Parts: sequence; structure tokens; C-alpha cells
Amino acid sequence: VGEAWWLVMHALGGSNVRFYQVGFLATHLVNACLVARLATGLANPVIGWRAALLFALSPLFVAAISVHYLFIFDVLGCTFFLLTLVACRFAVEQRPCWVVWALPVSAITALAAYLSKEAYFTLPGAVALVLGLDAEKRWNWSMFISRKFWIGLHVIVLLAALVWRT
Repeated sequence: VGEAWWLVMHALGGSNVRFYQVGFLATHLVNACLVARLATGLANPVIGWRAALLFALSPLFVAAISVHYLFIFDVLGCTFFLLTLVACRFAVEQRPCWVVWALPVSAITALAAYLSKEAYFTLPGAVALVLGLDAEKRWNWSMFISRKFWIGLHVIVLLAALVWRT
């Protein structure tokens, strides 16, 4: 996934390092927006935007914007990780039009996260947290178990990623 990003950036900007830095920063800002959407869905809009601001200004990602090397594998993996969680959140909100797109987005982005970086094999735990939330935004074991289809989907995607990486 990261290699594809590098190929696209090279096709668009050649060897211009600034172009890569702008692409990296744009991807990071997309991640901050995804954090806002996820945190808003899990808590409330005030917390969502505060979390997004903290994420956007986090030195963990912003410090990586250097002249020599950009940690795009980390940033892209984070994008896919967050997209998976946002898609799962949309699906559990029980809106039919969202469930239609949330299923393939959740599966594809989960696989992309797994293939981007090993650290994102923590995704099943985060998916379990999102899938277990009830209408009052409290984690509930029976709510988690009632979403067997989504759990099964993510187990299959995780196994596919493990097979692919071995």
C-alpha cells in the first residue's frame, strides 16, 4: 500500500520533496478528520473535535515530516485503521444506506491496515470496542455478540492478512 502511494506521488511530483511532504500532511489531516468523526460517534462533537485537534498536532506524526524520510506506512496504516473503525461505527448506527457501503469499506480498509504495518494487527481489539457499544454508547457484551456477522467478517479478514503475510 505504501509503495503504491510512493508511485502516485512520484508520478505527480517527480523528485520534488515538498510534494511528498504536502501529500503526507494531507493524509495526516484526513486522519485527523477521521478521528473527529470516530470520537464524535463514540462520545460527542466537543470531544470529537478536541481529539482531532490533539491528533493533528501530535508530534508522533507531525515530526515525521522531514526532508529525508516520511513515515507514510504509519500514516496510511492509520488512515485504513480509522476508516475501518468509522465504517463499523456507521454500521452499528443501524442506518440501512450506511450498512451497504460500510461492509466492503470495513473489510477492504481492515485488510489494507494489516498489510500496511504490523502494528495495526491491534485492529481486532478496536473493532471489538466499537462493535460492543450500545445506543447509550456503553460497551455491552450482549451487543457485541449480537453483531456476529461483523465479528465474523473481521476474523476472516484478519486470517486472510495473516496468510498473505506468511
